[in-house]
Amino acid sequence: MTGKKDPMEDGTKKVMKHESEDQLIQSFTDNIVSLDGKKNGKVKGKGPINNAIAIHVFEYLESYNISTHFVNKINDRDMQVKKTELYPIVIKVHNVVTPALKKRYKKEKGEEIEAQLIEFYYGKDRLFDPVSKNFSDQAFELAGEDELRVMTREGYKINALVKPFFKRRNIDLADITLQFGKYRGRVMLSSEITPDSCRLLDSSSGDPLSSERFDKDMGNISESYRKVHNRLLGDE
Repeated sequence: MTGKKDPMEDGTKKVMKHESEDQLIQSFTDNIVSLDGKKNGKVKGKGPINNAIAIHVFEYLESYNISTHFVNKINDRDMQVKKTELYPIVIKVHNVVTPALKKRYKKEKGEEIEAQLIEFYYGKDRLFDPVSKNFSDQAFELAGEDELRVMTREGYKINALVKPFFKRRNIDLADITLQFGKYRGRVMLSSEITPDSCRLLDSSSGDPLSSERFDKDMGNISESYRKVHNRLLGDE
């Protein structure tokens, strides 16, 4: 199996061509990027940790008939994925109130949201671009009505599966960011669920266990990612 570098990468991953035209090789780097994209750095060993977490969660979701772009593990950093046509839409599912949601919905910060709250972001260039003010008007230019319906339904279902999956391992899922693509006419999850794409908190202490630590200059990032890895894969 061979791969040749392709210019596509999102800051934390590199995507390379696969010998099969409809497949790609995705490599997890040690790079870390803040949510606003203004700060970046490196966390030693993060790539293999994220690769292992992503594969574990993909396999869990697939067991519940969630379609994903995952094909198989190549090595500690790389996985083989389907070459999906990504929609320039990012779905964020909230389980607790953030400062932004506090202002918008008049809820207390950190308050648990009984019904999952889903938001759409325009994510052509980066996963964390601001919500489009006219998204409802633009949505049908970015994806068809049926496709948006599938993405919404799958977003809710993925969150409903992953939230208790983490909770059983003493991790609270505050929010999760997802992106979908189309492969052979089928809409499927085309982004990974890792501490880079979720806001995770230790259920006992409330301490952040994800990239939020990098955003807030809290330190101990590698240790926190490793803690998530160990709890999910049964090493803790």
